[in-house]
Amino acid sequence: MPLPYTAAPDAAGMARMLSPIEGSFGYVHGVLTQTTAGEPVEWHYPGPSPAPYAIVGQNSWRDYTVSARVVLPRSGSASPSPGAALIARFQGFHGTTVSHFRGYELKVGSDGAWQLTANGPVPVTLASGRVAAAHAYAMSLSTRGTTISARINGARVATVINGAYRDGPAGLASLGYYPVRYPSFGVS
Repeated sequence: MPLPYTAAPDAAGMARMLSPIEGSFGYVHGVLTQTTAGEPVEWHYPGPSPAPYAIVGQNSWRDYTVSARVVLPRSGSASPSPGAALIARFQGFHGTTVSHFRGYELKVGSDGAWQLTANGPVPVTLASGRVAAAHAYAMSLSTRGTTISARINGARVATVINGAYRDGPAGLASLGYYPVRYPSFGVS
């Protein structure tokens, strides 16, 4: 799959080549949206409930920037602080626990709290902080060798060195089962 990738609807109204792992991501009124509105009922306990996420790309993707504009639901319609995330260098998940996928993740909530993690069975926080609280953000997560950089609303919020994950697809996520809109999503 060549880079760059820009999300666009296919004939079924889903994002072309975007693969949901948990939740559902489709186009609603022309905007890519996480549409699963309630936590699923599992047939067996798979561990902590995962948040909806989807991936795109190849296992060989290495140095790239995944970016999105995200619009979060207003408070009261979801958890106390709805949020969204970007994923880089997705490496699959450990056993059957889809909530513990391996890869880098940049999360931001409507309260402005953000976190960059090396996700896995035991997530490691690489950086965290706060930006101005909002219901819409422009986010990007870049990987270049062992350097991982994060931007929110154009400002660099973190640059860290970490070699836990060397390659893998990109992705996006909602931090809960509520509608998050992604007016733009792409990888370059």
